[in-house]
This record gives sequence, C-alpha cells and structure tokens, in this order.
Amino acid sequence: MRSQARSPFIFMAVLFGVWIIPVKSADQAPSNGWQLAQARPKASEVDRLKEELAQARVEIERLKEENARLRNETAQRAQLPVTAMTSSTHLLPVIDLPPLDLKEAIPAQTLINHYKADAGKADARYKNQSIRIQGEVERFEPPWAGLTHTVYLKGADKFSVIKCQVRFPGISDLTISADGKTLSGAPPFRKEAPLLRVGEVVVLEGTCAGLQNTALVFKKCRPVR
Repeated sequence: MRSQARSPFIFMAVLFGVWIIPVKSADQAPSNGWQLAQARPKASEVDRLKEELAQARVEIERLKEENARLRNETAQRAQLPVTAMTSSTHLLPVIDLPPLDLKEAIPAQTLINHYKADAGKADARYKNQSIRIQGEVERFEPPWAGLTHTVYLKGADKFSVIKCQVRFPGISDLTISADGKTLSGAPPFRKEAPLLRVGEVVVLEGTCAGLQNTALVFKKCRPVR
C-alpha cells in the first residue's frame, strides 16, 4: 500500500525534474550570449586605445626630431659670422668707422651687427650716447605704469631686436589698437590719431644702454619727424 501511495508522488517529482532542467538550460543560454555581447565592445575599445597609443608614440617621435632640428639650426645660426647674416650690407669693424655723427640716423641692423661682432667696442662707441636709429616697427608693448611705451625695431631674425623706450612729448593719452598694430595718442582736448604703425620705418632718438639679455636697449627715446 505504501509503495502504491508513494508512486504518484515519485512520478510527479520525476516529471517536475524533467520540466525544470530544460528551463535552467534555457536560462543559461541567454546569459552566455549577453556576456559575449558585452565582451565584444570591450575588445573593440581596447583595440582603439592601442591604436591611439601607437599614433601618440609616432607623434612624440616626430616632435623630438623637429625639436632636434630647430636646436641644430639655432646652434648653426649662432656660429655664423655677422657678414653672413647681412650679405647685402658691407660691415666695417667698429674700430675702422669714422667719428660718430649724432645727427645721422644709423640703421637698426647696423647697430645690431656691431654689437654681435664686438660688444665691448660697440659699447665704447655707442653706449650712453644720444643716437638716432632708423628701423622698421615690429611691435609695441604697453608700460606697467606711466606713459613710456616700448617700441621694438625689427632685425634680420628673431634673435636681433632693438628695444626702445619711447615717450611722445605733449601726448598723454596713448592706446594700442586691439590687433596690436597701431599706437595712437591725443594731445589734451584733441582727437586721437595714429602715432606709429607696425611695419612702418621710423627714426627714433634715444640714449643707448647697451645689450640687456638678448636685446639692444635704448632709453628716453622720442620720434624724429
């Protein structure tokens, strides 16, 4: 009797087990598919990062080569004789020059070349002298305070520059245009007008202060009209 009573329960347990096993297998299949789907984007992201890293390494090597090239050019330029940098102008040694004519405007590049050739002899000729210099305006620099603006005169290269501290007598309101190319000013109660422009060739008169860092400096300058 007991075996007969148990048989329906045994049958139901077996039937339930047969039904539950496929359900678990069916649940596992989507899980594996989801994991594969998640793994594919990760692998793709890793490949992309590897490619970007390789490109960055190539760019770093290119920049290193460019930096080395620029250093070599700078070193070679520093070793060139002054006459090689200004082949269009014959440069006399400072000691062979005639007496300094303080009313004659000296080209900016001529002064730069004399200081490059022999700074000591150039100082003996020019320093503390009131000299007229002629050159092309490269840029302007406003003062921290006061009315003295700095006007840079262009040289043969970016390492050659004359720095002139300029004041404009009778003009108190000085402004530099938004593009930095025009220095304007106005006398009291008058309309503002351009004073100097970038690219303009001007004559300035000032006191030579000699070399300071890499620039030849002139102080207390004024424009000569």
